[in-house]
Amino acid sequence: MLGGSLAAGIGLLWLPTTSHFDAFSTPSGARDFLSTLWQVEGGTIALTLTVILVAFEAIWRSRFRGSVRRFAEEVWLLYAMAAAFVSLFVIAVCLLGWGEGAPGGWAATWATCLSAVAFTAVPVVLVRTLLLMNPAEVHERRLAQIRGEVHDAVDEEAFERLAWGELKARAEDNAALDVQPIFIGDIPAGMVPIEPTKAGLVTDIRIGRLGRLAHKLQKNGEETLLVATALGQYVAPSGALALVSSSASTWQRWRIRRSFSVDTRARRSRLYDVMSHLHQEALQAIREVLPSTYDDVADLWVELLLALPQAWRRYGHPFDENLAGEFGRFGFGPVDQAAKSLYIEAREATKSMDDIAADAFMLPDRIAQRSLDYDAPALLLRMLALYVELYPTAADVENGRLRDRLLDLIYALPPQLGRSIEYGVHKLDLPASERERAAARLKLIFRTIAERAKAIADHDPTNSARVGKVNSSWAEILGSWRPEEDRQEEWPNLPVEELARIQAHNASVDVLVELKADLERTRDAWRFGLAYWALHRLKETEDQSWSEVLRVFVPWLGSVERMATEASDVIQMDLDTRLFLQWHQTTVQVSWAAPRAFIVFTLLEHAPDQIPPDIGVPSFLRGTMSTEIEQMLDTAAADRDLWQLLGGAAADLDERVAALRLTIQNAGRAAREELGLPGN
Repeated sequence: MLGGSLAAGIGLLWLPTTSHFDAFSTPSGARDFLSTLWQVEGGTIALTLTVILVAFEAIWRSRFRGSVRRFAEEVWLLYAMAAAFVSLFVIAVCLLGWGEGAPGGWAATWATCLSAVAFTAVPVVLVRTLLLMNPAEVHERRLAQIRGEVHDAVDEEAFERLAWGELKARAEDNAALDVQPIFIGDIPAGMVPIEPTKAGLVTDIRIGRLGRLAHKLQKNGEETLLVATALGQYVAPSGALALVSSSASTWQRWRIRRSFSVDTRARRSRLYDVMSHLHQEALQAIREVLPSTYDDVADLWVELLLALPQAWRRYGHPFDENLAGEFGRFGFGPVDQAAKSLYIEAREATKSMDDIAADAFMLPDRIAQRSLDYDAPALLLRMLALYVELYPTAADVENGRLRDRLLDLIYALPPQLGRSIEYGVHKLDLPASERERAAARLKLIFRTIAERAKAIADHDPTNSARVGKVNSSWAEILGSWRPEEDRQEEWPNLPVEELARIQAHNASVDVLVELKADLERTRDAWRFGLAYWALHRLKETEDQSWSEVLRVFVPWLGSVERMATEASDVIQMDLDTRLFLQWHQTTVQVSWAAPRAFIVFTLLEHAPDQIPPDIGVPSFLRGTMSTEIEQMLDTAAADRDLWQLLGGAAADLDERVAALRLTIQNAGRAAREELGLPGN
């Protein structure tokens, strides 16, 4: 900008024209005026710049922690400085006698006009500086800046993902080409690595050229070229861009290496810098007890995280787990970084003002509430998970009043969000896609409630009352919803149109009834999983406090048939997500642990006449598994230590065992019949 302005300013000194101000008719008069103007302008610009920088240091930087560069851009200081510099330089050139009619005539006129522009810029910059001292104006500008940073980061990542998709598609269409962006293991026999000449980020991959080279090298249908990196991935000099058949010539290997463009400049998304800056601002506001400043930063966090699903919506993608994790970096993305920062801030806020602490604990809920406007399950899950992670922090707060306040927020906010989601599901005319999305959100709420109950028990199993309070919050979500009562009677002799309307209405009601049943089944599976965890911890620690935790959930599990279904659902949930497996520090097979829990809960809770002989064929009794389950029944019934931890075995334990054995045998017989196998 400065170079172009300077060239234009000096070049126009030689404009072939006789136009000029009358005061510049004589060279001596023009020289005296320009000499004085040069000094006045230089002093004015220097004084103005000093005042502006003092204002920046005293007000802007101390209050808003902005940079000099950003401040200069906001107040147009760079433009004003460019105009002043060009003006002073043009005056100096004119005084040297260079230009049309210099030091008078057109050259002096043009130099004076440029000075007028420079002088005009001074009040403009001062006014803009004063306007930017308004906190509301600064806040809005920062919100806009954060939106821009997020959109730029998403655009860059979307380009990388699209490029990765194209790379995979080309590899699938070419038998000689393969793609493994993170190559781990020994180099296959008959292949050699193509190493980069410099370290850096891969900015381009010419997949068309690689495909043609791979095809030329192909023999007997074998793979001859493996791409071992991806767009945006860092490569070291000792790393491999690709693996190629050892039969490739030096020329072909050189062409393969040239198919990858590597940028040596270390690039990092500015989004992470913005997040780091926000985090530091929040910590400073918390530690210096500045509630209004913290409120502003909280607004910025909300805007930043909501900008992610907004940006991805432009590409037609929901903000799910695949997008929330940073591409090619083991799934740790900006949402994870933000969640980590929010956790640290909330933990730090417990040492500050009570209201700041409450605001910090409510911030994840603010973001979760706003995320409902977008298809953003990953964002919702991360924010809800914070209430699980923050429980130990809140429970250990020494200030009793603050501790109760924070715990109430942790207990109340997720179920409250669940109720708001549930109310939307009640609508009969809700589109199917929206209903599925709402159901998925409610299941995330259920998962949060379960994880929160587990966190309470893990932190202190003697707090079974708190566990019970969390357990009862499930009933707050679905307890008052009875869609089956909305069915309308199909009376005889109704007009055809009215009958069709009623049937359509009842069909919509049936969808809601089925949806509620599915949600209740998911809720019951979580309760079974928590009861199983209490049983596991009881055996592991021999701490009878876990027996009280277990008894919080067992009465809610229902009949033997329901418990068998719940055990099957827990097994399937673990197969899908490995979530229950993650609860353990050691490897455990939930497919066997859940049936064992089913046996113990049945013997603990149900009398012999409550154990039906037929419960269908649960998943854990399919095939020939009933034999192993029956052996598990004998082991559980003989475990005296376990029954002592549970408060003693029932007086009719033998009868309960016999009834449950018959149930298991009948289910096993039905399972073998399904497979066409002979029975016992």
